Amino acid sequence: MDYRTLEITLGSAKGLKQVNVFSKMAVYAVVSVSSDRRSSHRTPSDPHGGRNPIWHSTLRLAVPAEGALSGSHSLHILLRTERACPLGDRDVGEVRVPLADLFNSEGNEGRRSVRHISYQVCPIGSGRPKGVLNFSYKLGERIPAPDPDPITDFAYPSAVDAHGARPCYRDSRRARDGDAPHLVDPYSPPL
Repeated sequence: MDYRTLEITLGSAKGLKQVNVFSKMAVYAVVSVSSDRRSSHRTPSDPHGGRNPIWHSTLRLAVPAEGALSGSHSLHILLRTERACPLGDRDVGEVRVPLADLFNSEGNEGRRSVRHISYQVCPIGSGRPKGVLNFSYKLGERIPAPDPDPITDFAYPSAVDAHGARPCYRDSRRARDGDAPHLVDPYSPPL
C-alpha cells in the first residue's frame, strides 16, 4: 500500500467548552489517522489561551493513499487539557475529517498548495458542537509503505484505549502485610 505525506498546521481553536473548574485550560491537540493509532502526534499545550488556544504547530503524517479514496480512513484530532497529576488530562472535544475530503479538495490547484479549513469541535460522546478548530494542510507525493518497526510490532495483543493507555488489572496476590492487590499490565512482554 502506498502512502502520502500530510503536512498539517494546527493554527488555533475558538470558543471551546470550559472543562476545568478550578484552573485555566492548557489545551493541546493529539492528531492521528483513524486506522493507525501509532501515527499519533501531539502539539505543545497553550497555557495562556484558555478556551481560545493558539498553537501554530506543524505535524507530518503518513496517510494511506488508496484507503482515503474509499472513505474508510479519517483524520482524528482530539483536543485535551492538562490538569494536575492525580486528576489526569481531560478531553475537551474532537474533530473527525474524512481523508477523502482532504484528497478530493486537492482539485486543480496542485499538490503543493496549502489549504486552510475550519471544522466544528464536537464533544466526546454526544452533544452540540462547541467551538471551531482552524488548521491548514498540504498533501505531498506518494511514498512507499514504511518498514515495520521490529521493536513495536511484536505478536502480543495491543489493548490500547483511545489515548494510548493500556489497562491494568488487579493481581490476586497480596503483599505479606495485607496491602492492596498489585496492578499488573497483562500485555507487557516477558523480560
